[in-house]
Amino acid sequence: MITKYINAVLLAALAVLVLAGGLTLWAVYALAFAIGLATAFSIPSATSMLPHVMQRSQLPAANGVMMGLRQLSMFLGPLLAGLLIVLFGDGPTGSATAGAVTDATGLGVAFGLDALSFLASAWTLSQVRLHSQVCTNPAAPAPANQAVFAAVGAGLRHLWNDRDMRLCFI
Repeated sequence: MITKYINAVLLAALAVLVLAGGLTLWAVYALAFAIGLATAFSIPSATSMLPHVMQRSQLPAANGVMMGLRQLSMFLGPLLAGLLIVLFGDGPTGSATAGAVTDATGLGVAFGLDALSFLASAWTLSQVRLHSQVCTNPAAPAPANQAVFAAVGAGLRHLWNDRDMRLCFI
């Protein structure tokens, strides 16, 4: 849920910078890195949450729906963004700088709407209630709570020590 708020703030900052005309290349790099980092935590955590909110018998269907919706959003999101850019911008100029966009309002609106979508996602996520018992092996001991960076470090060590995974990662 935290990554939803982080992405909302980052995309809102991007929208403001675009709309104000103050976007620099270093800001694009920094925001792209930060959004990518937040997403790297968001997608695995969202996927791992599903067994905690669904009955075991419903997991295959829920996984199918979740993956289908993810693919649909990856298709419709850029389509909607393109539509917003066309509707709110003036398009490419016809001058010597062909292909340059003179009005980035549509781009700023698209980033702003994306920021709002992350806020909506965070709100819906806050409405989800976890089962009292995890749907995995009930006899297995509960995992110990671990600090985020310690868990990331443990995962990276595991990746490095597994030759096949290390090669796939590289």
